[in-house]
Amino acid sequence: MVATENSILEVGGSEAVIFTAANAQEQGVDRWFSLDAGDYWTPDEEEIIALEEGLEAFLRTEAGDTYPRLSDELSSYKRQYFGIVNEGGREIFGVFFCASYYEYFDNWDESLAAVNDGGDCFFELRYNVETGTFSDLSVHGEA
Repeated sequence: MVATENSILEVGGSEAVIFTAANAQEQGVDRWFSLDAGDYWTPDEEEIIALEEGLEAFLRTEAGDTYPRLSDELSSYKRQYFGIVNEGGREIFGVFFCASYYEYFDNWDESLAAVNDGGDCFFELRYNVETGTFSDLSVHGEA
């Protein structure tokens, strides 16, 4: 059975939405973030949980002292997860935005929360499902 609706779940003390393959493609996540998505797939809850289990440690290591808010306040970030396929295999592309912006994305579970700037209230990353590794952390700049 192919999922036609995005799934909402609670992870890491916050809410997350898993976009279906069709909805990810429709949102243009590959164009907005210049991803090399050759195709899309729909992650399942277990794959998101595996990502979440290593997320805080990855952020502490990669963001370190530069962006401590990412790991220190991770539970205040809503998450959007998109499954992309590229030469590296199946990846989950995550979009994160903090509580102070919730009101601007009242349809966050249906539409890509894409903005320019916004500082450390917005960041994205990739998670390779096969290897269990993170990459390409991108924290927004200030306008």
